[in-house]
Amino acid sequence: MAQHTHDFFEDEARKGNGAFAIAFAIMELAQQQKQLVRSLDRLGAGTDTSPGAVEMIAKELKDGAERIAEAISEFSPQG
Repeated sequence: MAQHTHDFFEDEARKGNGAFAIAFAIMELAQQQKQLVRSLDRLGAGTDTSPGAVEMIAKELKDGAERIAEAISEFSPQG
């Protein structure tokens, strides 16, 4: 059975082969970057047209701040 490239690079890196250690580190970095992109997409920071969690929280905060500003202006004395 053929060994997966990722596993082969890791094995060689752990044996002390510097070139494979660099290649393995780059592969790990790429994998982590892909996971980060997926996580950000789930939060709504991607190109999806439906709002994600971040957008929904921001909208709620904006709406709340607007209601507070309206309440303050209703009860503040006019100069």
